[in-house]
Amino acid sequence: MDEEIKYYLIACGTKDYKNLDPDKQLPSVETDLELVVDLFTRDFGYQRVLTDLDINPKKDEIPLKFAQWLQQNCRETDIVIFYYSGHGEYILGDRHYLLLEDTDPKLIGQTALSTEDLVRPLNNDGVRIAQILYIIDTCCSQMGAVEVTKFAAGSIGIYRSSKEKNIAVHTIAACRAKQEAKESVFSTVLAAVLKDFCQQSRNRYISPGEIVGKVNEKIPDSMPQDVVHNLTGSETVAKFFPVIPKTIRTWEEKRLELTEELLNEFKKHLSKNLLFINSFLLNSKFLEEFILNDLELKEQLKKLSNKPVIEGICPLIACSEWCRTRLLEEDRSNPSIDAIEAWQSRVIKYRENADLDKIQNEVRQSWEKFKERINREELRLQIEIEQDLDKDNNTGRVFNSFHLRMNLWIKSQHRPLGRFAENEKIELNSEIESCPESQTFLANLIRKARYSLPNKVKLNLEIFLPIKVLKYPLEEFQFKRGTMWRSLGYEYPVFINSFDRYFDEDFREIRDEIEEIKRALWENNSDLDQKDYYIGTEPSIADLEYIVESLPIAVWSRNANQPMTDNDLKPSEWRNWPDNIKELRRNKRKIALFWDDLYPKPSPIPRPLNTRVVESNGQ
Repeated sequence: MDEEIKYYLIACGTKDYKNLDPDKQLPSVETDLELVVDLFTRDFGYQRVLTDLDINPKKDEIPLKFAQWLQQNCRETDIVIFYYSGHGEYILGDRHYLLLEDTDPKLIGQTALSTEDLVRPLNNDGVRIAQILYIIDTCCSQMGAVEVTKFAAGSIGIYRSSKEKNIAVHTIAACRAKQEAKESVFSTVLAAVLKDFCQQSRNRYISPGEIVGKVNEKIPDSMPQDVVHNLTGSETVAKFFPVIPKTIRTWEEKRLELTEELLNEFKKHLSKNLLFINSFLLNSKFLEEFILNDLELKEQLKKLSNKPVIEGICPLIACSEWCRTRLLEEDRSNPSIDAIEAWQSRVIKYRENADLDKIQNEVRQSWEKFKERINREELRLQIEIEQDLDKDNNTGRVFNSFHLRMNLWIKSQHRPLGRFAENEKIELNSEIESCPESQTFLANLIRKARYSLPNKVKLNLEIFLPIKVLKYPLEEFQFKRGTMWRSLGYEYPVFINSFDRYFDEDFREIRDEIEEIKRALWENNSDLDQKDYYIGTEPSIADLEYIVESLPIAVWSRNANQPMTDNDLKPSEWRNWPDNIKELRRNKRKIALFWDDLYPKPSPIPRPLNTRVVESNGQ
């Protein structure tokens, strides 16, 4: 809320009438005032002023003290509520009056206070307030409210300087012109309605019109009393009922607490929400780089919480709505959907000018733009399966368990858009083809990744396997797709992950020399020397390790009766080998290609692996 806004409440009423019958006394006025004062000071942060008026004020005291206070204290950003409770009467052909303690019912025009006199002090020199709401809780109060707004529209609107801002004058009348206001009905129902709005409203301010509508719904049919709202002087948003005003809490006071709440909700489905949040960042002007873990998520949410509300859009709420909408599309029963919605209801109260309807509309439009963009991008789902080695003791011992990583990459970015698995362990026994659990697990991960993206997006799947796994034909890696078991090697392009060589001491000794040879070949685009490539039948494990460590290019046939030769792939045309091999595979030849493009070394932060390192058995 604006730092300059202050909220003031003037509340008074008459309960004792010297010249009226005992049954016309209003002891309930005292209760009404206590209820209203507590409501506005506690729940809306108003400061009560002119407390000496309170109960049974004098006729001349009310307009005089109000006028003096306005001139001495108020500024053009301030908000004021003036509440009066007691007897009221409309004199036909004259006006509406507030009956006071000394009012003579035979001389109302001379001994009562004209309701119109409550608004006259606004017309004095030097009065600068933004908005004022008169709540008239008397019989026939609609007539008094009409006179207040009529005077405000005429005198104040006409005679104020053209350079001065108009004062927005609102009125709420407890009943219509010919109705009787029942004791304590209006104040009690008003308190209940405002309490409901404070707990449920998703807007920054509650409009007087909304309040009046709800009050009329809650007033019992046995007590016919129609509450009425009028306005004159300004079309700006009425700020009388901030759900939680600055005088109680500010966004800065609550920002970290509420951001932490959202973080904790996101962490319940971290990998899924990281993908959603990264897609939100990619599609907005907030993208710096994709976030990969809960610590980075916390920092990103704090950054978003610091950004201002622009044209009704709060970036932090927009991020939460993006995730909520994506979860809703996936599974309407997800409890996080309701939790995020409840969080939004709390946050909107603290963010000045944030508009949830605008935010939701912006998210819908942004999602459509994201789908268009993502269809233009090159998306790669990279699955790395790395054999578990005894790296801690550097023994080189190989375990039967494997580490699984699964990242979704966009070509234009240097960090993954989403992670579906990170260092999860899977078990493979000596006969890989007899381990359907691992195959099913992998297939489910692929489906999970697909379903997290727009329907029509094209996804390239790249699977990286340890070198030693190649002693098993890739055709034996199978997973279920629909009702059919499909071969991994034929279903997708498969790339061999040779990262395990970086943990081999022997390789480290000659690594720089090998890299220099390979770099010279690729950068100079030179012809292959016989020592730079391998063509033949499937190599042994020892030969395969030598190939991966020392050669830039190798190709072999899995069919010992149909070996590859220099006649199939001319060494002088090595740059065309990938395309030429695709042609050979169309003739049912089982061919593996090793193609080392000097991809980066392993790093704690994932990097896009080169998609042409090793290709094997794909169609």
